[in-house]
This record gives sequence, structure tokens and C-alpha cells, in this order.
Amino acid sequence: MSMGKRWVAVVAVIAAVAVGAGLADAGNGAKPPQLEFLGQAIVPSGTMFAGTTVGGLSSITYDSARGVFYSLSDDQSVLQPARFYTLTVDVSDGRLDNGDVQFRGVTTLPVCVGFGISQPDQARTVAAMADGVVVGSAIVRAAEESVEAAVSLAQAMRAAIDER
Repeated sequence: MSMGKRWVAVVAVIAAVAVGAGLADAGNGAKPPQLEFLGQAIVPSGTMFAGTTVGGLSSITYDSARGVFYSLSDDQSVLQPARFYTLTVDVSDGRLDNGDVQFRGVTTLPVCVGFGISQPDQARTVAAMADGVVVGSAIVRAAEESVEAAVSLAQAMRAAIDER
């Protein structure tokens, strides 16, 4: 498929979704969503907050009850553990500029691993490197045998993790 045809297909899909969602026809009384660009705030590379390197930020969400934003750090646990930041953003002047984003808190996230862990020795090895071990398919397979087999495997996994 040529590049021109791909773009036409993408535009057609977007238009179909917009029409299907009622966004393309405001005649039904619904107001289409509106976005207004207020500016940008650049957090300089290497910025430190509460002993962490801020790095890139993404996946921002707003907590209206607390009046704060939350944003994930794009650092994939290379510089510090996985984390998200609590932020305030001041756009009271109708603009977003450098200095309008203030860091209020940082929360580290546990790192859990759970792909391919089916034996207690694997659980022990992973537990030495991660905050948590997730055993899914192996427990389900054991439960297909019997509840007792699933309980026994879970107990063996727990004992192996506790040995480390």
C-alpha cells in the first residue's frame, strides 16, 4: 500500500470514529471537545527532586479532588526505581511557561516480575532482583490438577523466596 493510500485510510478511520462517537456532528447538542495550547514548560535534563533525577515525564493525569497532577517518569529504573511525580501546574495567567510546573512529591513503584516463573528456584532468583514475584500460569496449571497441587506449589514458591 502506498504512503498516500495509508494516510487516506488513517484519515478515514479517524473520521469514522469521530462520526461514530458523535463528535463530527454537534447538531445533537453535544459540544465537541476543545483543546487550547497554553504553551510549554521544559524541565531541564538532569533536574533533581527528592533525591531522584526527574528525566522525561509522560502519562499525565489530573486528580481534581486534590488539585494535583500525576506523571510517570520515563526513566525505566536506570537512574532510580520506577516512580511517578505529584505536580502542580500554574496556568492562572492563561499560559504555561517554564517555572509553572512544581514538583510536590515522588512515589517509587515496586518492580514485579512474572513471566515464565514456574519453579521455586526461579522465584528465588527473581526475588533477589525484584520487589515482587508473580506466578500465574504455573498456579493455574497446578490448579487444573487439584486445589492441593496449586496450594503446594504456592507454598513451595513462598518458601523458596523466603530462603534468599
